[in-house]
Amino acid sequence: MADYFERYGFASNPFSLRELDPFQIQEDEHHLLRDIDGFVKLDDVGSYLGERTGAAVPAPAFVVITGNKKSGLSSAANAVLSQYREIRKLGNRFAVAKVKAADHSVTELYNRWVAALDAELQLLQLELSEKVAEKLQSARTLHNDSTLDYDLRGVVAGLLPALQVGKAGIGSCLEEIKSAKAIEIAEVVFSRVPTLCVFTAEAGVLDAEKLADTSPHICVIRLSHLSREDVGKVLLKRWGEATPLPFDLPTLGRFCESQKHPIGVVLTVVERLLKRRVRVYEELNGQGRWPTEEKLGFTDVTTLELLQGELEALIRGSQ
Repeated sequence: MADYFERYGFASNPFSLRELDPFQIQEDEHHLLRDIDGFVKLDDVGSYLGERTGAAVPAPAFVVITGNKKSGLSSAANAVLSQYREIRKLGNRFAVAKVKAADHSVTELYNRWVAALDAELQLLQLELSEKVAEKLQSARTLHNDSTLDYDLRGVVAGLLPALQVGKAGIGSCLEEIKSAKAIEIAEVVFSRVPTLCVFTAEAGVLDAEKLADTSPHICVIRLSHLSREDVGKVLLKRWGEATPLPFDLPTLGRFCESQKHPIGVVLTVVERLLKRRVRVYEELNGQGRWPTEEKLGFTDVTTLELLQGELEALIRGSQ
């Protein structure tokens, strides 16, 4: 039995879920859609980063990205990191400490951040003084919540001479933060450092509207769900131009919009539609390929039936 995507002319699943990382993988910039949902804000982020880094005294940049699960938080964060590196022309001299909050306290999160930063700085082979290196090592076990921000500011300040000599920069990506405290600490730590801090948080964890209104020095990106037009853009981008889409796009778009599906869920929807269609086709001993075999396609009726039936229940369970 052929894999379901082979019936449609693909060697691999065009709708696979994965984090896009233009920061590490240049080709991923091509796959990143900047004209859907909150990703349209990335252009504004570029302007914001340019202003922060282009000032007479370069200022720290703080970007907060909020959204539902599977809305592309990590992909958006990676895109911002890539933009910042390009604007500052840092090339491979950009050390980024990436950590996830998970179930860690804010203090534990920053302990992990110090360890990640230390590892990245070692890759740059910066010449740190013995005193600065020891202070960096000790910062992995800081535990006083009331002085954590200023303790870390002293640690980061000690790194600046080596960064300047090494023509390098540092950045941070703290994902899945659980409170605004993580941001407040970073504002103190990096208040005098030309750097980038990116935070991601699930929708509802932070008051994104209030943050945008009260903290103009912070750029806020809100990811949500795809409109029917966005659904079409995503599918056309992933499918390519070799063959026509087998779906009834208006029906699929309206359904995903009504269910408020973010991009990750939309991709899961489409993958399951294809699997189910091929399964039924092969149960009837079908041997063809799309688009020669039209039975592998979806009419508006069959699209809606599949979405509203067994598949819909599975999708709800995956959100």
